[in-house]
Amino acid sequence: MNMKNQLKRISGILFLLTVALGLKAQDTIKLRNAEIILCTVTEIRNTEIEYLPWLDSGKNYHAINKSLVHSITYSNGKCDTFSRSKAIAEGKIIDTFSNRSVGYNQGYDNGFQNYRPTNERIAGVASFLLGFPGIAVPIIISTTKVKAKQISDPAFTLSNNENYKSGYLAGANKRRAQAVWSSYGITYGVATVATIVAVVALLSYF
Repeated sequence: MNMKNQLKRISGILFLLTVALGLKAQDTIKLRNAEIILCTVTEIRNTEIEYLPWLDSGKNYHAINKSLVHSITYSNGKCDTFSRSKAIAEGKIIDTFSNRSVGYNQGYDNGFQNYRPTNERIAGVASFLLGFPGIAVPIIISTTKVKAKQISDPAFTLSNNENYKSGYLAGANKRRAQAVWSSYGITYGVATVATIVAVVALLSYF
């Protein structure tokens, strides 16, 4: 193998290592429903955790209710586990069984967990295939609110508690935005890795 091919192979390997390190340098939020969010955690508040989704170059910060989070594993290996009962005792989460404004928090939890963003996930993947203009799709979807008529969950439609319904819609909107950006980011990541592998293979061939 001549010097030119060796340099190409070394460059390809270094590029792959750079990408791998970039993937590792992410925080991971694990939700109570076992869902995983790859992101950079930017702030932990009394009732919410603010984060920037992985590969979100638009700086679209998201916030998630602490009651939905089981743990956070940071890029440095440190892990924080969140106890729902402890948070309630400290007043960081409203106990929905002992407070009338419960409705909102309970609705938020249910809306986030029960909303099924299938179309949003498909749109996130499809938007990447449209190229750079396609980024408008997740932006529009994540900023368009879910309407009450779109919710078929009996717990929502049969409820007379406006606080509960308001919280449910807020949770559904958060899940919707998260789904479309996660799908877009994952597709971007897969495409990037596939491109790198193809380039390294071509460099090795020539």
